[in-house]
Amino acid sequence: MRLRYGVRFAIDGDLRFVSHQDLMRLFGRALIRARLPLRYSEGFNPHPRLSLPLPRPVGTAADDEVLVAELTSELPAELLVRRLAEQLPDGLTVRSAALLPDGVFPQARAATYEVDLSGPLASELPGRIDALLRQERVPVDRYRADGERVKGLDIRPYLRELHLKGTRLTMRLGIDQRGTAKPSEVLAALGLDAVGLMHRVRRLSADWDPPLSAGADNRVRHA
Repeated sequence: MRLRYGVRFAIDGDLRFVSHQDLMRLFGRALIRARLPLRYSEGFNPHPRLSLPLPRPVGTAADDEVLVAELTSELPAELLVRRLAEQLPDGLTVRSAALLPDGVFPQARAATYEVDLSGPLASELPGRIDALLRQERVPVDRYRADGERVKGLDIRPYLRELHLKGTRLTMRLGIDQRGTAKPSEVLAALGLDAVGLMHRVRRLSADWDPPLSAGADNRVRHA
């Protein structure tokens, strides 16, 4: 039997600098220690079948992330949340868990980020935001994993919302099968120091298809 559970969690503190692969390994070890009825991959080196459907930029805190874990038998969501939360380090907060409908794997369609621009950074932004949103194209250069440079990638179609309230910049970025815009690319397009500001970026939420149930809510807090 293959049962998929969607586990919603938050990540903050020093753990926001953990890479996608390291976070996968961290959750894998925690799930094993929690003694859950995990479903494992086949082969010489079996490991728990789990995934993080929406990779998180390194250095970015997040309030509502999703982990998909496969189990071999049904388990009360409250028990899954409690056991997993007991095995996680400071900086990870289990928010809830829910059994996903059979055959459903959640796909992110948009993500909302917030950046704290406290200080003089915010004063010139309203005009820059208006100018950026008036552009038909916002080309950026990216590097593939093999080091190849991709020039002129247009991120304008992914800029769903971009606004400033006080000193907090909010951006809602669309996601499709081709990819998405990176928060660092949007910051750079606004003429800001993207590298220096990434530690102030927080992913507030994501839009999932299909929408995810809130499930059992535990909110076990790790400082």
